[in-house]
Amino acid sequence: MKQVLLLLLGAVILALLKAVLTVLALALLLALVFSFAIRPRETLQFVGVLLVFSVASAQPTVFIITVGLVGAVVVVASTLAKRRS
Repeated sequence: MKQVLLLLLGAVILALLKAVLTVLALALLLALVFSFAIRPRETLQFVGVLLVFSVASAQPTVFIITVGLVGAVVVVASTLAKRRS
């Protein structure tokens, strides 16, 4: 009987935690929509930085290769632009 009560208590605690996290996620989403309405440029920059950091933390090798390729393309493009002018 005691184990059943502990299991039930654990389930209730997890349900409350899920509800709190859902409310927090909705509040953050609402804040993001509000900030996009007020300052769209800064909001998009913030989302872009979050995206870059999430890719860098999830796939560091791919991120390093991508940054290197983008850097090489920028150098080549600027060199070709200087030669043309």
